[in-house]
Amino acid sequence: MLNTGVSIRKTTVTTHLYFRTVPNADSASTGGRTPNREYLSELVARCDDHTIVEIVDDLLWSKTIPAPRPLREPQIGTIQLQVREPICRERFILADALVTIAEVMVDESLGWAMRVGANAEAAVAAAVLDGWLAGTDGDHAAKTKTIDELKSLDRVNDYAINLRRREVLATAIEFEELD
Repeated sequence: MLNTGVSIRKTTVTTHLYFRTVPNADSASTGGRTPNREYLSELVARCDDHTIVEIVDDLLWSKTIPAPRPLREPQIGTIQLQVREPICRERFILADALVTIAEVMVDESLGWAMRVGANAEAAVAAAVLDGWLAGTDGDHAAKTKTIDELKSLDRVNDYAINLRRREVLATAIEFEELD
């Protein structure tokens, strides 16, 4: 549960919303890659729901992130997953996926997130993190530490996925053609 003291309810906000890029962090801590908003969104999207809620809860508890203001209630809906068939290169709808969308304001920055599933708490947490990282104000050291933590979690997840993939491929049977 987010410890923000803010209830999620429909709210009318009459402020101007600005999309800002993330402040440049030390390129050594990002693996030579400047963390832009798209890259950070990828890192947040790859985290599981429980982890993202814990990270944001800790940041809110320590008052590193100011109290977010919800712009609207988290909405649960569906999106269409489209894929391209590899031979004919035709697109088709594979399935509908359940998602939760959340929007918040953190200081003057808009935070937005779409998470797979019906977990409104994780969607709000991801939106809060998005808005905080996109803002130009705040503790840059805390932002860099959070980005490094997200990257570390991403590397651990990648390692686990690759390990599982190797286990599956080790049991694969390959057939040869006989002449």
